[in-house]
Amino acid sequence: MLDKLHRLEKLGYIEDSEQWQALRILRNRFAHEYPDDPDKNAAILTLAIDSVASLTSILERIDQKLALSSIS
Repeated sequence: MLDKLHRLEKLGYIEDSEQWQALRILRNRFAHEYPDDPDKNAAILTLAIDSVASLTSILERIDQKLALSSIS
């Protein structure tokens, strides 16, 4: 997976493969951890909400890159 992320970064589809990895780890925590601690659940949810801007930015970058490649 890391090789694929580095390739996407090199091609300009993502800006930072480490950022993607961090978002992926957060997604895994959010999807696979079921703590009985409401404070921990709230903290993970807050991190997910805070990541929306980063995910939106990544999606916009990919959309722009795909639009440019369809013109060529």
